[in-house]
Amino acid sequence: MEKSVWTLARRLWGSVRGVEPVVGRGSVNQVYQVSTEKGSFILRCRRDAGALSEYRKEHWCMEAARGSGICVPQRLGEGIYEDGSYAAEIFYEGVHGECASRIQQERILLVLGKYARRLHTVQVEGFGTDLSEPGRFTDRFSKSFAEQLAYHLRMLMGRDPVAALGAYPCDDVPRVASVFQFLWRNPPRMGLCHGDLSLKNTLLRPDGTVMLLDFGCARVHAVPYTDFDCAQLPTWGRELFWHGYGMACEKRTLRAIVLLNRFDLLRWAMGHLPSADIGPYLQCAKKAFEGLEGYF
Repeated sequence: MEKSVWTLARRLWGSVRGVEPVVGRGSVNQVYQVSTEKGSFILRCRRDAGALSEYRKEHWCMEAARGSGICVPQRLGEGIYEDGSYAAEIFYEGVHGECASRIQQERILLVLGKYARRLHTVQVEGFGTDLSEPGRFTDRFSKSFAEQLAYHLRMLMGRDPVAALGAYPCDDVPRVASVFQFLWRNPPRMGLCHGDLSLKNTLLRPDGTVMLLDFGCARVHAVPYTDFDCAQLPTWGRELFWHGYGMACEKRTLRAIVLLNRFDLLRWAMGHLPSADIGPYLQCAKKAFEGLEGYF
């Protein structure tokens, strides 16, 4: 891979001084820092079929975020090379959020909340994780939030495989149904979600600016609940995030969205993964069900 990255870097920037793997900055992508006479750049590379469409979605989301006042990296472009896809960005100096001091992290979390609020105002249409055209998202399983809810309600009408697996007691089907019916009667607003808000996806630049990274998990879903559900925030920092967001968390709706998302992932896992790999999804679904206590 590294040899082909050298070839790609030369194609993009001409004379290349060095190509160094960036360790720990990507669970899906292979990330490289490229040094050239023109400056330093970042290359993200993948060899799966959906990589290019995801890179293009990232690019659109980054520009939409920038237009809403969010500091994001400058994406230079994306394309195909050999048997893989790539995305090129400018390299920025700074400290990644998870490596920052506690005082710096407190400020980052406040800014992250402000960024989430701005991102949720971006004008989008549709539902799901795939960008079909600028500003419109689709989902390969459900065309809309209502259709997703209807699917899960239908699954409760028979012997729910999720209950049979042990995510919740079979006698509690009416309780689970009441959660989804609550969302049906009180549908949350759909908006653009980052999908992976966390300290690791921020960069604190030398001038104090907080940069938001990695839009690969972006989707159109219930805001602000899906972003808070997916966010990987330290326990001590959640209230800071909400303070930055500028509103209190409506916890009943949040619990309902968490259950919907966890059951959705578990049903997907049951249909696509070996039985031995389903355990983590099952545990998350169980925890989401237990989290209904006091709300439903």
